[in-house]
Amino acid sequence: DWIATLRVEGGEITGLRDRTAELNAALDPEEPFTSIVAFGTDGRGEVYIASIGGSLFRVVPAPETPPSPAFTRGDANSDGGLDISDGVITLIWLFLGSAPPPCLDAADADDSGVVELADAVFTFQYLFLGGAAPPAPGPASCGADPSPDEIDCAQPPPVPGCS
Repeated sequence: DWIATLRVEGGEITGLRDRTAELNAALDPEEPFTSIVAFGTDGRGEVYIASIGGSLFRVVPAPETPPSPAFTRGDANSDGGLDISDGVITLIWLFLGSAPPPCLDAADADDSGVVELADAVFTFQYLFLGGAAPPAPGPASCGADPSPDEIDCAQPPPVPGCS
């Protein structure tokens, strides 16, 4: 037996997650939550579920997460191309205290989750020494960051076709 949450977006099921352990952690160990016998909404539209043992739970939906802005990894100055100026702008920000790049995710050329000296070096290695290309999305595409980290785009890059 298991209990899951999911979303339906555009007719497709996404975000299917097994939530059995999470729900059981909040219950009495003698009466685990193994199945739903009823669910429905009240007059205010709140959703409730009930287990065989008679426990009643109010379902609180998770807040909507805004979509991540689209960017091209390595394009630190958000000018639509990956060139020497991208590594240079990262170095200027890190060592001379200029304004940060408009999209830190784009400046994180190696996708480590931190903008640091290694990102400028990674960019130069790619451009001049045949090093590895920046991970998705880049350098020939744009899109949302597929890897979770603590950095984001303060302002989406104003790159035509990348929004």
